[in-house]
Amino acid sequence: MFILPFVDAMLGAVYVLAIVGLMFVRAMLGAVDVARGLLRYRRSARVDWAARLTDLERAMDGRPSLAHPRGGFRAADHAALVAQVSADPRSIMRPSTLLHAVVVAAYNEPYPVIADTIRTLLHTSTKPEQLLVFFAHEERGGPAMAETARRLEAEYGHRFGAFVLVEHPAGLPDEIAGKGANITFAGHRLAEWVRDQAIDPRRVIVTSPLGGVGVNLAVQDGIAVSRMLAEPLRSGSVRPSELRRLQLRRLPTTRAVEFLQSGIHRMVEPAVHGHRPIRPPAPVEWLLTTFPALTRIPARILGIGITAEHAPDFARDSGFPQAASTVSTSASAKTDP
Repeated sequence: MFILPFVDAMLGAVYVLAIVGLMFVRAMLGAVDVARGLLRYRRSARVDWAARLTDLERAMDGRPSLAHPRGGFRAADHAALVAQVSADPRSIMRPSTLLHAVVVAAYNEPYPVIADTIRTLLHTSTKPEQLLVFFAHEERGGPAMAETARRLEAEYGHRFGAFVLVEHPAGLPDEIAGKGANITFAGHRLAEWVRDQAIDPRRVIVTSPLGGVGVNLAVQDGIAVSRMLAEPLRSGSVRPSELRRLQLRRLPTTRAVEFLQSGIHRMVEPAVHGHRPIRPPAPVEWLLTTFPALTRIPARILGIGITAEHAPDFARDSGFPQAASTVSTSASAKTDP
């Protein structure tokens, strides 16, 4: 590429334009994929999935479906599946017999943060007795993390179908320490546990974070909110224009992360089904191999975002004043008999 302009300036220009055009086309295709994915997500979020599972259960028992909206996301596929189950109840597994394994990874997070995550699982549409929680914590987290794991097991373990502690050893050979290695180790332990319990693996649905970017986005969003809305919130008046400004600032990073995650899904899915190893698309792989500095771009987007968020000045020290309502409440409390 660097020699071509000296050989023929026109060929060099064509080559550069071709690369720019290729990247533009891929960016446009990615934008279309993100828009389609968002639309599908919004449509699927409006579906009462628990009601659809009940339909399948009733079809297996030869009973009619319950009355609920029949339209919406993939309604025709659901109707066809209900008809299939009515004709052959053994064609699928009974939904109420399925188990949902959730891998929760932690390194050195404090107990209250992790406990909130565990409590959230108790309030999902899946019955707690059908949930298998595998708490994957790092040995590198030290005694404090081990104590957090034991405390979680004592407080919440009896409320789920299973609550298994998996400590990821430090310094395993041929392994890069990190969240991915921790989750992989927990996945192997989950497979062993299923075999030991004589559970049909086909009955187990597994959920684990892909890319692990949810916390990054949440922290970035929180910093942006604290910087942009702190004063309006203290005054008790937040205008729609201020919310729109916040949304417009955070939207590019959210869309970029969704695009990267969709790419990760496309790379991982064939490997899961044993078709081929995990590799990026050929043009992307060529670009990253030819220009290694480009690998910093997705890392920056996932870790920092397109628009880097910085904590406001008041959060850098202890000088943030209390809201007026808090002060008045404290004062009145002191005067109460």
